[in-house]
Amino acid sequence: MNKIFIIELAACGAALIFYVAMLATQKNRREKIRTAAGALILKTASPSKRKTLALWIVIPFVLAFALLVNYSAFFVILICAICSLAIFISCQDDACNANNGVYENGIIGGGEFIPYKKIKSTGNDASAKSIPENLILQIELVDSKKIQIQFADADEFKCASEQIEKLSFH
Repeated sequence: MNKIFIIELAACGAALIFYVAMLATQKNRREKIRTAAGALILKTASPSKRKTLALWIVIPFVLAFALLVNYSAFFVILICAICSLAIFISCQDDACNANNGVYENGIIGGGEFIPYKKIKSTGNDASAKSIPENLILQIELVDSKKIQIQFADADEFKCASEQIEKLSFH
């Protein structure tokens, strides 16, 4: 074996170890988010898990393919880094999506947990009781970051936005 193949093998091995570690700790990640959120007030619909599961299945094959095909070492390392980033993002997204809803300490939606103390405003005008056609609630955080949360239907949007307004601006 030459040095380049050993480097490629090490990069793929590290990416595979990271992949296994992320999936092995996924249940704990979900529980940590749920614990931080507190008691459930309103459960909202979660997106389909098909894309996440498909990604989790494909990543080991991409790593194996990158190693087996005669690419340059730089390309193999790049593929390993991209696969590691993809598993990290998908695990983080999945941990939040499994717990979508309005909780006593914040809201889980849009792929992240948002504590009420970080919410500056919502794009929804509560006095007008208007429900946007696309059912997307715009949330602006105190650090000026904007997050969009999409809901399954108008009733879910209305209930969630009322709860968020009540709990975050009291």
